[in-house]
Formats: sequence, C-alpha cells, structure tokens
Amino acid sequence: MTKETAPLFGLKAAGTLGNQVTFQERAGTPFVRVKPTPGQPHTLAQTYQRWLYRDYLDLWNTLDEAAQEAYRRKATRRHIAPMSQFLSEKLVKRDDLALWLRLDETGGAVAQDSGGYGNDGERVDVEAVPGVIDGGASFNGTSSYIRVPDSPFLPLGTEPATFMASFRYEAGEDHLLLLKTDPGLTRAWYSYTTSGGQFRFDIKSPGKELLTTTTQDYGDNQWHHFAALRDGATLTLIVDGEEDSTPIRTELADASNPGDLYLSAYPPYSLFSHLGLDNLAVYNRLLTPEEVRTHARRHYP
Repeated sequence: MTKETAPLFGLKAAGTLGNQVTFQERAGTPFVRVKPTPGQPHTLAQTYQRWLYRDYLDLWNTLDEAAQEAYRRKATRRHIAPMSQFLSEKLVKRDDLALWLRLDETGGAVAQDSGGYGNDGERVDVEAVPGVIDGGASFNGTSSYIRVPDSPFLPLGTEPATFMASFRYEAGEDHLLLLKTDPGLTRAWYSYTTSGGQFRFDIKSPGKELLTTTTQDYGDNQWHHFAALRDGATLTLIVDGEEDSTPIRTELADASNPGDLYLSAYPPYSLFSHLGLDNLAVYNRLLTPEEVRTHARRHYP
C-alpha cells in the first residue's frame, strides 16, 4: 500500500489553519501557502512595507466601481483577489508618480527611479548616509550632484503637480535644492533656500513667475519634510505636515523646458550646495493636504 505523503491534499482539504497555513486548489492543482512571518516585524523596514500597502489600499478605494470591476475580471481569470491584481500592476508603475528617487543606494553611479517610468538619475560624487528611511544622499557643496535626464513624464507646464522630499541644510548661505531649466534660465522650476534658512519654490516663464516662500527658518541641519503643491497660479508649501506658505508672485507660469533635472547643483553655472536629501518624489497630480501630512509623518512618498 502506497504511503500517503500529503494526507490533507489527498482529502482535498481547503481552508486555513491557525491563520498561518492555507490549503486551496487553483486550476485543478492543490497547493498550500504558508503565511510569512517577519523575523523583526517592528523594524523600520517592515513598518515601511506596511505603510506602502496601506497607501495602495487607499489608492484602490479611490477607484470608481467600473475601474474596480475591471480589476475583478482580470483577477477572476488568474484566480486571485482583485486587490492582488491591482497591486501586481501598480507596484510596477504608479501612474501618478512621475519620479521617485529613494536614494537608498550605497554607491555606484545610478540613482534608481522607483516610480516606474525609468527616470533613473546619474550620481556624481554623492555620499551615501543614513536617511529618514534607510539610506539618504549627502552632497559636498563642491562637486556632487544628481542629474535626471529630461523626461516627458515630468509635469512642467501649467498642470497640477506635487513635489516632495526630505532635506536637511544649514542656514547662513543659499542652497539650491533642485532645478530644471532651459539653457537661458527663462523657463524653469526650482527650489532653493535663503541665507536665513527659508525654503522657496519658484516656477518661471518669460514675463511670468509663480513664487512662494516659507516664513520659518529650517536651516538647522535636521531632516525636514518639504512639499510644494502647484495648482494653476497657486503654489502652496507644507513643511513637516504644516502649511508655511507666503506667496510672492502668483502668475500662471508655464515652465516647459527640455533641460535635465539637477539635484543640489547646476554644473553649467558652477553652482553646488552642501545638503542632505532623501526620498524625492514628483507627482503629476495635486495631493491633498492630508496626504502630504501622512507622508510627512513617515517621510517617504
């Protein structure tokens, strides 16, 4: 008599034992799944993954019924849950995230884009340092920068957009945080700090400018989460989850340009800044203040 090596399979078992082991059948083939248990569930890395899943769940809930039904049909064909189908597509590329540089690299010449559009950046003399989440980037103020080649996915015109990142810098001098411009600096969007430590975001086109500044000094060399929300001729700044925004110019500027995006420097003009940067994200939509506050609590896009 043949010995049964998988008695539960032989009995066509289905269901879950102890919320850990699940027996089921897919396409006529029985199989078992074991629920993974992280060895250190309370580490920052594990918490980070749970934050990501929660964000994607919130994104699922924003879909209308027709969009959710489309995922259900695909999921039925694959014998998986609709949310699993949604994650399998969106974890490859989030449509609203035009650029996401996590800056966790410990070396090398590439700053990888995790947004899904392939907008990888070139790292030049960038030092890897502890960041807000995992690694971060430090720029020496003399030669280091990151350059992201021009991309049609970056929102540059007059459409809504959101820019977020964690920065740290010291007051006492101006710092260039990011810049994308044409060669003549006539069409550009960029952010920088003043010698007094205020953070500014500026969008320029010929004869028009959209410029907003903070009032507080953030040049304490501590990590701060900055967000710039652009909605037409309105530019709002949120720092560490709280709005700190004073408009200076409020004109509808179209900064469309073919230039590359530079972080911490603009080598063509020999401009270099000494600062830290982590988790730079560019959204091609306007995030809500509550979404920004959620990101500020976590310091990741």
